[in-house]
Amino acid sequence: MFRFLKTQYRLQQTEEKRAVYKEKLRSYCPKIITPEQYEEITGEKFENDSEV
Repeated sequence: MFRFLKTQYRLQQTEEKRAVYKEKLRSYCPKIITPEQYEEITGEKFENDSEV
């Protein structure tokens, strides 16, 4: 699943589409992917807004 999500992220052609996909990936943390995997896919640190 991780490899699939990483490939899908790379295939997004525009920044707008990547931003939408990042939000989708954020919803997968931590149930489907780990925060570390999110960071590896997007290059950004995962920050959980619900803990604020």
